[in-house]
Amino acid sequence: MKINYNEKEKLLEIEDKIKLQYGLLYFLGFLNILTACLSLYNLNETQLKFMGFIWVILGVVSMLFVLFLFTTKSTSSKIPMDKIIGLHQMNSFGNKKKFSLKLANGKNRDLLQLKEKSEVEKVRKLFKKIGIKYI
Repeated sequence: MKINYNEKEKLLEIEDKIKLQYGLLYFLGFLNILTACLSLYNLNETQLKFMGFIWVILGVVSMLFVLFLFTTKSTSSKIPMDKIIGLHQMNSFGNKKKFSLKLANGKNRDLLQLKEKSEVEKVRKLFKKIGIKYI
């Protein structure tokens, strides 16, 4: 993962594979929705009670998941400085830390590939230098 600051255009440029990762998540979510719809269409009346309930639950959960990704996550690789509110740190599953940029439009830009302590310190120093707050 590379994070660079373009001083001329006042952009934060992030090079990672998050677009590919979220693209795969969108694809799998839509594939689940399609499978649920096709399975509901092919069930007869006796199977519709139990299996229909399972497919409806799976379809609704997949729709909510895709909607959640679409409304709360950003995959932008070039972010203007005036659109960034700050750097946010979350603890998940014990000792693991996740970092994301909080954006002005309400979305988060995840920095998923920050794993090493040295990378985290380097990013914190860069953000402090360019004026991004630590939330």
